[in-house]
Amino acid sequence: MSASASIQESLYPELTCYGCGHANPHGFRLRSYRERDLTVADFVPRPEHDNGFGFVNGGIIATVLDCHGAAAVMGRSPSGAGKTPRVPPRRSLLRHST
Repeated sequence: MSASASIQESLYPELTCYGCGHANPHGFRLRSYRERDLTVADFVPRPEHDNGFGFVNGGIIATVLDCHGAAAVMGRSPSGAGKTPRVPPRRSLLRHST
């Protein structure tokens, strides 16, 4: 990985998100970087991330994917560093039955 600041550290140094917030002393502090046309990150699960059956807990995986996915979008923002890209609202792809 790069020696420079990650996307998360560059854009949101005070963020307390459990997955990627570097201001959260108990979180993962995930770091995502731009490498050519890719956004990359390393995450090594710890033993306490086990789901009890020898696999990484799904919530841990979801958190890493959520934070890295957001960094991938934010890191490619055409509006520049520190700016939130504006995406027009769309209908939710999630559905529920009543």
